[in-house]
Order: sequence, then C-alpha cells, then structure tokens
Amino acid sequence: LLISLSPTMASLAANMKCITVGSSVARVPRRTALRARSAASLRGVRIASPIIRQAGVTSRRAQRLTVRANADAADPYAVLEVLPTTPSDRVMAAYNKLTRTAKADGDDAALAKYEAAYNSILMMDMKKRMSGQNLSQETSDLKYADKRNLIQEYAPWRPRYTLAEKKDLMINGIMFAVLWTWSIFHPDPRVSPMTLGTFAFFFRILFKLHKLFPSPENRENPEKAKQDQEKFVRAAGLCFGFLTVGVISVAFVPTFLAQITHTALPAWILTKQDLLINLVSTGLLTVCACFLR
Repeated sequence: LLISLSPTMASLAANMKCITVGSSVARVPRRTALRARSAASLRGVRIASPIIRQAGVTSRRAQRLTVRANADAADPYAVLEVLPTTPSDRVMAAYNKLTRTAKADGDDAALAKYEAAYNSILMMDMKKRMSGQNLSQETSDLKYADKRNLIQEYAPWRPRYTLAEKKDLMINGIMFAVLWTWSIFHPDPRVSPMTLGTFAFFFRILFKLHKLFPSPENRENPEKAKQDQEKFVRAAGLCFGFLTVGVISVAFVPTFLAQITHTALPAWILTKQDLLINLVSTGLLTVCACFLR
C-alpha cells in the first residue's frame, strides 16, 4: 500500500513545491517594489528634512527678533532714553525734557508716548515696591509716597536731592578749595570770600537747573521766559537760604547755647567769627550746588 501510494504523494509534494516556489517568485517583485518605494521615500525625507529644519529655525528666529523688536519699541526706558538703573530724578528730568520738546514742536503723538512711558515706569516701580522686590534700590519718591502729598502741599519749594554730574562735582570742589584757601591764608577785609562764593555758586546752581530742566529753544515761546524766571528765582532762593543758615549757625546759635547753658564762649569763636562764617557758608553753598536743586 505504501509502495502504491508513494508516486501519488511524490506528485503532490512536487506540485506543492512548485506552488511555493511560484508564489515566492511572484512575491519577490512586490517586496522589492515596496523596499524601493520605502527607500525612495526615506531618501526624500532625508533630503527634505534639512530644508524643513532650516525653515523652522529661520521662522523661530524671525519670531524671536520680531518679539524683541516689539519689546524694544514698547520699552518705556528706551522711549525716555534712560536705563532701568537710572535714578528717579534723572528719569523725571529726561521726561520733562522730552515733553517740553514735544510741546514746542506740537507733536501730540510723541507727547502721548512719553506720558505713557513715564506712567508705565512709575507703575512698575510701584508694583516692585508692593511685592517687596528691589527694596534696596527703592527710590525716595516711592519710599515716601504716603508723605509726598503733604510735603508738596506745605513746602513745594523745598530743596530736593539731585546729585550733580561728575564734571560739575569737580568744578564745585575746586571752587570750594579756592575759597577756603583764600579765607584761611589770605584774608582780605575789602572783599569777602563769602560774597564772591555766593555769586559763583548762584550761577553754578542756575546752570544745574538749566541742565535738568531745559527751556524751549524757541525764544518766542511764552513758556521760555516763565521757566527761566522760575529757575532764576529758585537759584537765588537756594543761595540766600543756605547763606542765611550759615550766618545764623555761626553768629547766633553759639551765643544762644551759651545763654541757655550759662557758660562762656571760647575766645576763638569770638575772634574768628568772620572766618567761621565764610567757611561755613561756603561749605553749605558747595553742598547745595553738588547735591540739591
């Protein structure tokens, strides 16, 4: 039986082998085609990916540059041409200078831009103060904001702290040294160093006010004469006020204290009273020209 069935089984095996071989041969071109397509697609992706990445980087860079440009354009410090570390009085001086120029030119758009930038700076400083940040660099205007309205109401012409520029500090220091040397080593009763120092520091303070609050360049502008007059009166008031303080502190305060304490004044205070008045008054005028306005 096995011998009789072996040819049939052999023929079936041969047919199955032929079918398998035929199917494998038939499948080879399909697999090759798929592999070829995948390879071509991968090559296309490899070729296109640098372009896509470059385009993506370029677009992101452009977006960053656009955002940075918009930030610079909207930066209130850049609008007022100051730095974020600039003191509040310098920021206010820059704001006043730009707004005066805009008013003189009749540029309402620029005036609105400067006002918005200044208000934005004030709000940012106030938010930092409210959140407890940057308290070491807190400006005096914000630190005493609750007392400011009361002080402005009763003392609008009070002296305010404003540090002069380095060049002006050197000039004021040289003038102070010359006047003190003149008072100590070459006293001249005909010309008082205090008188000469008063006139000299008056013009120094007036020059400082002109730099901090420049007047409109147009002479026909009615605001120019008014502002120049206010600066002149303020400079004269500062000089006269500090001169009065110097004279009173030397001529009257020691005598008053001696009467209260029932003690005698030293002899050198009475004999060198004119010299002391010159030195103290000159020193106070120097302090005013360097640190106040």
